[in-house]
Order: sequence, then C-alpha cells, then structure tokens
Amino acid sequence: MTLTRSFLLAPLCLLLFAAGCGGDDNQALSYDETGTEVSEICQSVEFSGLTGEPENDAAQLEVIIPDFEAAIEDVRELEVDEELETDRDAFADNADEQLAIIQEAQTIAESGDKRAYREKVEETQPLDRESDLLASRLGASGCLED
Repeated sequence: MTLTRSFLLAPLCLLLFAAGCGGDDNQALSYDETGTEVSEICQSVEFSGLTGEPENDAAQLEVIIPDFEAAIEDVRELEVDEELETDRDAFADNADEQLAIIQEAQTIAESGDKRAYREKVEETQPLDRESDLLASRLGASGCLED
C-alpha cells in the first residue's frame, strides 16, 4: 500500500468530514443518508499532497491534521439511526487512532527521519482495513480506498 493510500482512509478515513449534523426536525439519518453524509465527510479531507518524503509531508500534515480532527467530530455529531450508532462510533474511534499515529508521523517527519516516518505511517494499515469494513457497514462508499 502506498503512503498516500495509507493516509486516504485514515482516513481516515478517516478516514477524513464536513457534512451536516443530522436530518430535518432532529430526525435520525436513514442508512442511505448516513452513507452519503459520511462519504462527503471522508472526501472533504485532502491527502493527495503527501509524497512519503518527510520534508514535504511535515508541512502537508500541518494542514491535514486539523481538517481530519474536524472531520472526526463531524462524524461523531451525525444523528444516525439507532442501529448505526455503534458503527458510527467505531468508525470515529478508528479515525481517532489513525489521527494519533498521523500526529506522531508528523513529528517524525519534522525531524527528517525518512525511515522512521515511513514505518510510523505503515502502522495505519491495519486501521485502514478496519475503517473500510466500518465504512461499508455505514454505506459510506466514498470512504473506501480505490
């Protein structure tokens, strides 16, 4: 998996995340609406500027990390159907775990240690796979790696 692909889900999905916070009149989002909203949130976090080179990525991550944090919060705030709450929360928790790794990776990137940086980024891969599964359960195809 390439470095950029690893961060795409974090992206996670990571995940990701700038969608609305629920349906009209405080009604929970349907399954389809949840999938659409979560997909839009995922797609709002831009990881394409990452190259795997610490000198480049340190600056890129400085911009990405706050967007990713906001995206995670947006997912948490979605008012979803009761049956989807556990998966929504697990998806956001997964993104929090990826965020912690990404923050550590940024610190390493700032030091210029290419090997340590890439090793840290690789730690997101198991979380990426879990994120894909959770995104699928939420109907959020826009969060899946291509």
